[in-house]
Amino acid sequence: MEVKKLNCTACGAPIAVPDDLDHINCAACGSFLAIQRGEGYIALKVAEKITRAIADSGRGTQEVIRQGNQDTQIELRRMQLQYELSTAELKLSNIQAEIRGTPAISGTERRLQQLRVLEYAALDRVRDVKTRILQLSEQTTQTLIPGLMDLVSLLQAMMQVSAATGQSSSQIKSVQQWLQQEMARLNQQITDLRIKALTSQLKFYKQTSWPTTNLAELSQVLKIIDEDLAALSRLPVVVERTLVQQSLESRRTEYYHQWTKLEDARIRGMLSSGSEAPINPTDMAALQTSLAVVQQDIHRLAPMVDNPVAQSHLKILRQQEDKLIHQIKDLNKQAAREAAKLAQAQQRAAAREAADSQARQRAAQRAAKQAARAAQDDTKAAAGGTSGPGWFTAIGMALAAFFAGIQRPTTPPSPETGETPLPMGAAAVFTETNSFQRDEAFMAQTGLTGAAPITPASSGNAPAVRRSLQTTPTPKKAWRMPVLLIALLTGTAVFLISAVVGLIVTTLVIPSEILKDPNHNGIIMLPFPVASILAGLAMLAITAPKAGFRFLGLNPRQMGSTRFL
Repeated sequence: MEVKKLNCTACGAPIAVPDDLDHINCAACGSFLAIQRGEGYIALKVAEKITRAIADSGRGTQEVIRQGNQDTQIELRRMQLQYELSTAELKLSNIQAEIRGTPAISGTERRLQQLRVLEYAALDRVRDVKTRILQLSEQTTQTLIPGLMDLVSLLQAMMQVSAATGQSSSQIKSVQQWLQQEMARLNQQITDLRIKALTSQLKFYKQTSWPTTNLAELSQVLKIIDEDLAALSRLPVVVERTLVQQSLESRRTEYYHQWTKLEDARIRGMLSSGSEAPINPTDMAALQTSLAVVQQDIHRLAPMVDNPVAQSHLKILRQQEDKLIHQIKDLNKQAAREAAKLAQAQQRAAAREAADSQARQRAAQRAAKQAARAAQDDTKAAAGGTSGPGWFTAIGMALAAFFAGIQRPTTPPSPETGETPLPMGAAAVFTETNSFQRDEAFMAQTGLTGAAPITPASSGNAPAVRRSLQTTPTPKKAWRMPVLLIALLTGTAVFLISAVVGLIVTTLVIPSEILKDPNHNGIIMLPFPVASILAGLAMLAITAPKAGFRFLGLNPRQMGSTRFL
């Protein structure tokens, strides 16, 4: 027996084909192969596939037949239901016609109630048949919505008829509750179908899930939702549109929140001002550096006009910029104020220095004038002095000597000589006529013994010697009454004495009729101004004896009042 080597046409595995077989199974894949022989060749064909194709064709034909039979059955069932519906509607119309023909009088109430019960049953039959027909119809929005609305109308009619059937209130209430529940269920189905029909026209609902892993995908989803919302806004305002619009807005808020988080992270990564350390508000360099960084970030975000996240960051950056600018201006103002204060302090120091210089110049000029005046006094004293003119001078000299004696305490006699060095009172004015005698008395009074005597030969240096002696510490003096207190007491006494004397003179000289006249009361007051003038002159004479001496043309140094004046 001859055996030939062939390959399986199904899997390509090698197969040994003997001469006496017309069919063979492949050991590798199990395919049933047919052996075809011809003149000089032999081949293998898949016999099982052919058989399977025939079987599949038979099953398809059976399925078609079965589907056709099912459609036929449905169609036959629908025809049967349509016949039942026609019968029920005819019966309903007859009952309604009889109700319309029955008058509503006292003897027909029972019959009308029976007819209403029959009408309710007929309506319920029509509703049941239409419900079964709707179940057999194609389940599409275009066919279901009108059928459901028709059922709702039937339920409303049944609601009205149930109230006139004459049943008990509890039965009518239970029936109406069931009818209301059915109407609510059907209305909800109608709403759902309308929402489904509405969402089928929107792009967002055509895809069950949207990728939201990056900004580009979220931006695309938000764009689609915005387009759908714009399309909804062009439709009539109905309940279904409002519900779909609310659902879309809710989904948009959710996606927008995710997009905002990602976009905020991206914007923060672009900015340089968020990573800065706290700034010292008194450091000008740090404030200027921070201001430059903030302005750079503002320049980056300014072109992003349509980006709400960028605009929110831009608003915050502008507030930071204004704050930094305000702080820098405050520091500049403070620096300007400090510089102005420094300049003013320098100006005041320069002015004080100039004033001190002028004061020193004036002091030097006064010292020079005093030295010149002292030299002149010494010259006059050496020449023998001068006397005041006339009796007025003599009276003035006497008063000056009197006040000088009051102001100066009596100097005790010198322990060495036993004499009073400087005579006090009026005698001092007329005895101290020589400058050398005054100098010697001054030395004796101050307790300076053993000093070189002042001679006429050294009269040119008398002022210098006197100034050197005056700088020497003197012993403690006895207490004496202040000049101002003496002046006040003397002025008061002069005022009182003058006022009393004036009043007495006025009373004696002026007639009593004039004094009693109210229009001449001012005459009584005449002594008081005079007394005031006299008191003032007395106080002036006491407090300013030196000025008084000079007014009278006298030299107080010649009158023994050097220490006092």
